[in-house]
Amino acid sequence: MKLYNRQNLTHTLSLNPSTMKAALFAFVVLACTAVAYSALATGSFADAKNPGKCTISEKLILEPGEHKHPERCEKITCSKDGNADFETCPPKGVPCKNLGQVDETKPYPQCCLTKYECEGKVVEL
Repeated sequence: MKLYNRQNLTHTLSLNPSTMKAALFAFVVLACTAVAYSALATGSFADAKNPGKCTISEKLILEPGEHKHPERCEKITCSKDGNADFETCPPKGVPCKNLGQVDETKPYPQCCLTKYECEGKVVEL
């Protein structure tokens, strides 16, 4: 059995910069692959004034098919019967400072790309 004093233990547990970079990279890869599916909400948006369309609001009336929400980063899938599915960005679970989405004007899901600050470095996930 090997005994460590405080000085040896501290030295043994310290990580060099290349090991820390590899550990951060592995964490980011695992965080990306472990991402949960996006949230999905469904509702009926049929309106007799707009048959065969989804009347989300007075100003947002959609034809059947896939659309990006004009104000948020989410996908809306409208069906001919007026039902709509709303799909939001998946949670990322990254324990870093969230700096916000990169460009919400991009099509879904590219608009989900988010900047994080991890150990002084900015990464986009």
